[in-house]
Amino acid sequence: MLSFLRTQTPRTKTAHLNPVTDDGGRESWLFHSPSDSWVVTYKIPATTAAYGRSPNNPPLHFHMYQTEDFLITSGVARFQIDGKIILAEHGDKVHIPVGAFHTYENASVNEEDLVISIRLDPADFARDERFFRNFSGYMEDCRRANQQPSPFQLFRLVYEIQAPLVLPGMGTKSTLVARQICWLFMFVIGVVIGEWLLGYKGTYPEYYQSGEEKEKPM
Repeated sequence: MLSFLRTQTPRTKTAHLNPVTDDGGRESWLFHSPSDSWVVTYKIPATTAAYGRSPNNPPLHFHMYQTEDFLITSGVARFQIDGKIILAEHGDKVHIPVGAFHTYENASVNEEDLVISIRLDPADFARDERFFRNFSGYMEDCRRANQQPSPFQLFRLVYEIQAPLVLPGMGTKSTLVARQICWLFMFVIGVVIGEWLLGYKGTYPEYYQSGEEKEKPM
């Protein structure tokens, strides 16, 4: 193992928090109970000259085995789905089919927050919450440490929910060949190099603990 070569990012303990807030409260992740149909409600700030674009806005990606649904509860969202642009406002629902290349961002023109609820189907509540907690926690700790996120860590995280990132040159519309190439790249970078050689993990106790392990809030 070559773990001494990996970027060391101090991890902040957030596993017991709900909601989890990033960037001084500008962003937040509110996790729902397993009995709810939505796994998380995410607040995304508007892109501004002072703060720029949120680093938590997802890059173009796809889900190997799950559909993804969004409910817009505040603001305006811009979705890109297989090359098509869709604007969604308060009360709108957006459905992402399995394998579709997609991303989204806050498209409000008046600096209004975008608030969206997210669910994946078939659902695995523990796994889905674990991913969102680890992803948001890691990205926030990189911001605090003024570090660029490690691609090896990011690919290891998205491997947990089988959501490969779309590589440059693969286009914006999903194809079988593109999906296979992106999945293989994710596995090599995230698992073979990221985990087996560098020691990155798909989850950390600072960011996520199972129900039996969670501490009570202070």
